[in-house]
Amino acid sequence: MQLIAAGWSYPEITRARILVAEIEVETEGFRETEWQQSAAIVASEQTVGSITVCYLEQRPEQDEGPFLEEERELIEGIAGQLATLIDRHHAEERERHLSRVLQAIGNIHQLIVRERDAERLIEQACDLFIETRRYTCGWIAMGERETGPAALAQAGCRESDLSDQAVQGQWPPCRSLLLASEDDVAVLDPELDCQACGRQCHQDDHVAVVTMLRHGGHALGLLGVAFPKQRAMADEEKSLLLQIADDIAFALHNITIECQQSRYAQIVSSSSEAMALVDGDHVFLEANPSYRQLVGWSDREIVGKRVADVLGDDAYLGLVKPKLDQCFAGEDVRFEDVRQMTDGGRRVVEAIYTLCSGTDGTPSAVAACIRDITDLRHTEAALRKEKQFIQNVVDTAQAIILVLDPQGRIVQFNPYFEQLSGVPLEDVRGKDWFGTFIPASDRPRIQQLLRAAVSDAPTAGTVNAIVAKNGEERLIEWHNTTIHDDSGAPLGVLATGQDVTDRVRAVEALQASEAKYRTLYDSSADAIMMLAPPSWRFTAGNAATIEMFGVRDEAALCALGPEHYSPERQPDGSLSGDKAQAMIDIAMREGFHYFEWEHRRLDGREFSATVLLNRLELDGEPLLQATVRDISERKKAQERLQTQAQIISQTNDSVVITDMDGRITGFNRGATTLYGYQEKEVLGQPLDMLLPAYASGYFDRVVRGEIAAKGGLERELVVARKDGSEIDVRLSVSVLRDDSGEPMGAVGYASDITERKQYEAELRASEERFRGVFQGVTDGILLADHDWAFVMANNAMCQMLGYGEDELLALGMDDIHPEGDLPAVAEAFRRQLSGQEPRAHDVPVKRRDKSVFFADVNVTPITVDGRELLMSVFRDVTEKRNLQANVAQADRLASMGMLAAGVAHEINNPLAYILYNLESLTDELPRLGAAIKRSSSVPRDDAGDESPEGGAASLFNA
Repeated sequence: MQLIAAGWSYPEITRARILVAEIEVETEGFRETEWQQSAAIVASEQTVGSITVCYLEQRPEQDEGPFLEEERELIEGIAGQLATLIDRHHAEERERHLSRVLQAIGNIHQLIVRERDAERLIEQACDLFIETRRYTCGWIAMGERETGPAALAQAGCRESDLSDQAVQGQWPPCRSLLLASEDDVAVLDPELDCQACGRQCHQDDHVAVVTMLRHGGHALGLLGVAFPKQRAMADEEKSLLLQIADDIAFALHNITIECQQSRYAQIVSSSSEAMALVDGDHVFLEANPSYRQLVGWSDREIVGKRVADVLGDDAYLGLVKPKLDQCFAGEDVRFEDVRQMTDGGRRVVEAIYTLCSGTDGTPSAVAACIRDITDLRHTEAALRKEKQFIQNVVDTAQAIILVLDPQGRIVQFNPYFEQLSGVPLEDVRGKDWFGTFIPASDRPRIQQLLRAAVSDAPTAGTVNAIVAKNGEERLIEWHNTTIHDDSGAPLGVLATGQDVTDRVRAVEALQASEAKYRTLYDSSADAIMMLAPPSWRFTAGNAATIEMFGVRDEAALCALGPEHYSPERQPDGSLSGDKAQAMIDIAMREGFHYFEWEHRRLDGREFSATVLLNRLELDGEPLLQATVRDISERKKAQERLQTQAQIISQTNDSVVITDMDGRITGFNRGATTLYGYQEKEVLGQPLDMLLPAYASGYFDRVVRGEIAAKGGLERELVVARKDGSEIDVRLSVSVLRDDSGEPMGAVGYASDITERKQYEAELRASEERFRGVFQGVTDGILLADHDWAFVMANNAMCQMLGYGEDELLALGMDDIHPEGDLPAVAEAFRRQLSGQEPRAHDVPVKRRDKSVFFADVNVTPITVDGRELLMSVFRDVTEKRNLQANVAQADRLASMGMLAAGVAHEINNPLAYILYNLESLTDELPRLGAAIKRSSSVPRDDAGDESPEGGAASLFNA
């Protein structure tokens, strides 16, 4: 401030004051006087303050007043410098604000990705409000019922108010205020509108801001924060809060869906009743284990199969298809059926079909709940005929049923064993089981097991081989039951067996699969490593790990501690060692943890990566598996995308983004300028709102098909602005694709070409005028390229040469000039184009009939439709040359006449003198005078008038 006074003429009486916003700074002794000058401080096109300089005493006014012109410029310059400083300060504040916004969004996204518990999610979200966004306080009340919130989390608030209301089953009053508002975000005065939360909001210029947590049209809860009033008034701050609320609502919805799906999957999977889902084409969408067991198909085999393929055409066409059609028609169906299975068995089932609808209410599938009532029906039959029932069980069982007496002789086995062994029962009934079917090497052990079974010792789960008739060995897992008579004496052993040959082979295949997965582990593009407590050093790593960190081999990888593979500090400033331990603790506690990390290769180069830690147990010992993926290139791509997004947002060209249904999902500033709509007015609306009424359906009729076929389109069309006016635009549309390459929308770039259209119309009119002049002039005009290939000729040129236009344009320069004159003609044109001569005179030109005429030719370079051409203007000078020849002849005759007149003049002068002198002698010498007159009359008759001009004219006329 003291330096300002030194710049004025009278610093000792100069005082200054600066006002910026609510800040006032002035020099000592400042007071407003009538001798003062002021300048506004304008920052970002807004007046934010002023600077005033005054004299405390009057000074004599000079020609420029009390202040010099330089002093007036000086105060304007100081005001400009202050405005620059203020703009710079605002820009720095803006940069810091955007950094905090990006950090907040990133933290919320990380929280959503890793957290799968709703209450922990909202608790940590509230903490992030305080830590990242610097809100005074934040709270989330979760619940869809009007009776009150089901869960509550808060940070920075006075807990008693909100908690008491939650316990009483009441929503905070701000919820009703928000529901009554038409806005998505409500800005409330804590003193007036909300007495139940955010007591911290009572600071000066602080307000409470609330918004609903919504997803799919459902209100999932309420989010409230408090921060300074000026931030609350900013649309950007409201937009950010809405985005955060949408993200949290989306995460809560997903958590709810995951819980519901998990519960549903557990219920369905563990249900003893067979359940399946069939679509409108009668194709299996899903089937639980009970259903798969019921029909004898695996999950891999049944999903995607037609019902007819699984149940058989007879069962499908005879009963199941009509029942499915009946259910899809809107009726609940309940019936019983005897089901023939693919393994040959028959099951009696009770089926209940229920129609399932999609989210839009249209029928989408039939849920089939099938209860196997075979045993029930068999039990009922057994009450009537026990023997028949037992026989049926034996005959239809899909397991080995074998009865041996205490000595090991065969009493009974079922058809399944007959089929498996290839030996009919009647051929071996009463024979020794061991000698007939057990390999000799294993007979002692199996005989010992029989004796144990007869004595009621447990023998379940034993596995041994049997030899079939064809010599093939099959592995059977046995479960034995001792049969007693009424007195408890053993009658024999009932053994049921399952052929586990395929299972054993599956185990062997599993071992092979393990080897295969080991190969996948070794060949994975992601670095996969194992960490063991307590030091959490690497204990193993695949080839990608060794390559990523630049070590020699796995042993070298494990020889170094984790500190060698990370810089000292992470990008947030925390020590890598401390933060790594925190990440490990989370993974051990939660079971997994996903985060980003800055790693360092052995050569010192750093790179960004994502890390997924999974907790494992091996032989009862905890381990961590780390999957690390280098995302350096993705980071660069994200930065490029952010830059592109900013460019699109700020570009003056209109950019409109739609989904595949033609609804607007993006609308930049240039689009607002072009169409007159604000972004919030058009988001979610059909693209047709930007087109005239007669172009309705343009997206479906043209855009969708063309971008699907060609990947984009470019064309000119008419669009409608908000005020109803129509303008011409140039539209370029490209397809947007998701990560899998599938179309997900379109982006259209439009630029106003109204002025260009007007210019083109004017250009066409100008072209018509040019053509009129071009064809109307009497001089011949010929346009040629720089190789002298003719491209255009007017009518006069065609008539001059005797060709039609098409015939003339097929010729070249050597066709319209005599062959012997071509070098001279070319040189004349060259000199004219180089500026050495303004025009080529008397150029010989050859007509179609081989006759030659002479023309003056003016060759000029011109540009036509962006093409550099040469324009030659031919003027026939044949008549002029003839006239000039006549004039030259006349000039020669005139010269002769002038010569004769001169001679006569030279003769007449002395003769006249003589005549005058002789007149005085006339009287004395009449005869002599008459003679002299006779002699002088001769030249006078030949020459005529003595005037040179007269003589020339007489000679010319003669």
